[in-house]
Amino acid sequence: MAIIDGIDLLSSESANAMLKTLEEPPAGTVMLLLTERIHAVLPTILSRCQVLRFAWLSPELLASQCAEKYGVPAQDKKIQDVAYCGSLGRAMHLYENPGVEVLGDAEAFWGLCSRSDWTGVFELIDRLSKLDDFGLYEKFFLETMQLIRNAFFTKLEGTENYIKGNGPSLIALGSGVAPEKIEDLMETCEKAIHQIGCRANISLVFANFAISLMEILNVEKQ
Repeated sequence: MAIIDGIDLLSSESANAMLKTLEEPPAGTVMLLLTERIHAVLPTILSRCQVLRFAWLSPELLASQCAEKYGVPAQDKKIQDVAYCGSLGRAMHLYENPGVEVLGDAEAFWGLCSRSDWTGVFELIDRLSKLDDFGLYEKFFLETMQLIRNAFFTKLEGTENYIKGNGPSLIALGSGVAPEKIEDLMETCEKAIHQIGCRANISLVFANFAISLMEILNVEKQ
């Protein structure tokens, strides 16, 4: 058995090599290709796989498992902050790598764009650009996607298990932001992540993202 995580992150060369393996796998081989972004997996790979959607784990179960692993009470704030992500692996990663600063930057960026505060946006872009850390930039947009996802689910009933955390880290979506606009927001984040992977000029990546974000968020005001 082989387990390959992050199949959506494969380069073109790696994806082509994976295709040959999928078409002619060794006898008796079972391969699990894991992703949290099935829409980002190459269609040629997806068409050769059987899709299995794993259920999300409850916050109570995740809090209990993390509390046992790290030797802290399940009611600990740090445990509760990661108990709503649906995945034990992600909960452990978030617990060990909280990334509070990048999450705060993602929230701040969203707030500035929602207010069309270009001065604040450019000041934040200038500070982020000086970090010169493409791994951190990718995490910024992944956290932004998580914030958008959380904000969408807070508008629906019975979705508590799908929300990562329940504190002030959640952002708000305007009443005029329809479901199809959520998809536009996610695609905008995906585009930025792709550009980061290509080592594009990070100031331009953030500026283009801000423009797209403002256009989408301000649809209801037009």
